[in-house]
Amino acid sequence: MKKNGVILKTEQVPLQSIRQHNGYEPYRKLLTNVNYLFTDVELLTPAALDILIKHMPIVTLKHGNLYRYICGHRTFVIAAQMIDINSQISVQVAERLSKQEIRAHINADLCLFSIINGLKNKADLGLLLRTIECDSLFNSSTQIELARAVNCAKNTIFPPCSDEKI
Repeated sequence: MKKNGVILKTEQVPLQSIRQHNGYEPYRKLLTNVNYLFTDVELLTPAALDILIKHMPIVTLKHGNLYRYICGHRTFVIAAQMIDINSQISVQVAERLSKQEIRAHINADLCLFSIINGLKNKADLGLLLRTIECDSLFNSSTQIELARAVNCAKNTIFPPCSDEKI
């Protein structure tokens, strides 16, 4: 597959063979201190992880037997928390990227995607969660558990009502 002049091949690789590209080094401290909206990966189903990997892929450069990711940091972190390190995972392998293109991928991964996909108000998340069918994405979870997973009180994303299963 070719995206914006970048050739991408899909490969199945052991999770343990994936490392962060050294282009993330200046941001390493920042990444350890960032508070992400969703924190409890135990609420996600394996099907949700599969969808995440397909639509927010881990984009890598191959270096010998190792794969250095240049995009898909959150996907990688979530996958590493959900599956065994010996498990095979789908990655996109990019070929022949310049340092500038690598930096652009890393910057987009760290900033652009969060800005584009981020919700301004947590109440909007509650509206989405009440509107869509979440059974295939989240393990059986109460509204309280989902609110806790996004670090807020239940009433912040779910107006006062019964504590129904989502």
